[in-house]
Amino acid sequence: EEARRVIRHELGIGSGEMVFFFLGRLNRDKGVLDLARAFAGVCATVNDGVHLILAGPDEENMEEKVLEICSRCAERVHVTGPTNAPERLMSASDVLCLPSYREGFGLVVIEAAAVGIPSIGSRIYGITDAIEEGVTGFLFEMGSHHDLMLKMMKFVEDPSLARKMGERARAFALARFSRDEVIAAMVQYYRVLARRPRSS
Repeated sequence: EEARRVIRHELGIGSGEMVFFFLGRLNRDKGVLDLARAFAGVCATVNDGVHLILAGPDEENMEEKVLEICSRCAERVHVTGPTNAPERLMSASDVLCLPSYREGFGLVVIEAAAVGIPSIGSRIYGITDAIEEGVTGFLFEMGSHHDLMLKMMKFVEDPSLARKMGERARAFALARFSRDEVIAAMVQYYRVLARRPRSS
């Protein structure tokens, strides 16, 4: 709660405003431009009360492109650069957005869930394992900024949805990805490997 208050104050975001959050490398493969177009669509639908935070290294001059796409609401786009404390930015946010074109596993979705915020992610391998559709967040068709915008609007139209889904997301993360669960799975995996015959 303290991080939420402090960071929102630093960025000029009101306590009751909706904040969408992206954490990762700012490049095309991560879908950053799709997110910018979706957010611009949200801003065109609602005049105020929504913000977008982008955190991570800018690999392809994305900040300039994002602000150009969101020119009508650029003051509500906050590009913070790399961070050593992503959980603080997550705490200041309401919904994580992961619009990637390819993803090994949506670890950032689980990290966000552990903080108690739901996610919107591309319907691709890796992310579909991390989001329970309609329970811990929403999936959208990869590359469709219109579909992403529609999913973002669900949270704008019903702000209580972020809290409800965030609680479910945290429970999901603790049940499926707690330290004990992950260590037990790794130990079991090593035992299976140890039993395999060595190839000559």
